[in-house]
Amino acid sequence: MPGWAERYGRSVRYDRLPKSRAELDAFVEQVGADGRLLLRAAHAPDASPRLRALPSMQVLRQVWMQQYWYDAAGRPRWRGPKDTKDRASRRDRPRRAASAPAADGSPDPESARVPWSTMEVVTPHDPDARFCHKAGKAAWVGYRVHPTETCDTGGPNLIVHVATAPAPEQDIEALDGTHAALVARRSAPHEHLVDAGYVSAETIRHAAAAHGIDLTGPVRVDPRASDRPGFAKEDFTFDWDSRTATCPRGVTSPPWKPTLGSNSPDSPSCSPWPPAEPARTGSGAPATPAAVVDI
Repeated sequence: MPGWAERYGRSVRYDRLPKSRAELDAFVEQVGADGRLLLRAAHAPDASPRLRALPSMQVLRQVWMQQYWYDAAGRPRWRGPKDTKDRASRRDRPRRAASAPAADGSPDPESARVPWSTMEVVTPHDPDARFCHKAGKAAWVGYRVHPTETCDTGGPNLIVHVATAPAPEQDIEALDGTHAALVARRSAPHEHLVDAGYVSAETIRHAAAAHGIDLTGPVRVDPRASDRPGFAKEDFTFDWDSRTATCPRGVTSPPWKPTLGSNSPDSPSCSPWPPAEPARTGSGAPATPAAVVDI
């Protein structure tokens, strides 16, 4: 194959890719054509079934389908990058097309994008590894690890559980499985210290109701709270026995119920401060060393 050794004699790395956009597009389309050639050869009528059943051939097929599509002339074309962030609520929804569908109702292939990071294969060496990006912190390909350790005073800290999850999976999704595993091994704590990524009203309630664990951690700060003037969390006084909240104007809410359609208790009907009064913005307290640490 002409140019095959030049293209694939060494592992493909970002610093070895063509620098200009035109050269990069040509290189990627050539790689797509090479992959199509291999897949057609493996699925030819006279090809051995064992060849197309190889795990490496299955990975090649999956990657090719995620990254390429055929245009009207039968040429492989590179799919565009994702233009929205991965969200659990979006994964079962159809993609929005960038242009109107064809007359037969099928989507325009030119508007297709690569799949969400929860499904996209990013390395053939580990097909289950996924890409993840934490804004302002880190970006990596691999997994997310949730170790749990004891933190009692007067004794050594022992790691009692480790959960491994796909990198894009949010911290909060690993919490219930961690608690269930600790309960099954009779090592569940009375109090579980976590960082903000594991804390919500629902996880606090569920940990106590399902596992008898008091979940303790900082409440996540709303990054857009300053855009919505009003009272912050620390401005309210809560009476946990009567299940009421009192706002700075002295108005007390009706008692909240364990569950509501909105998944949140009724708030006091407070009239706003006069316009000259500056709005307060809530801020989370610094997290103490957590029993569950995201690395």
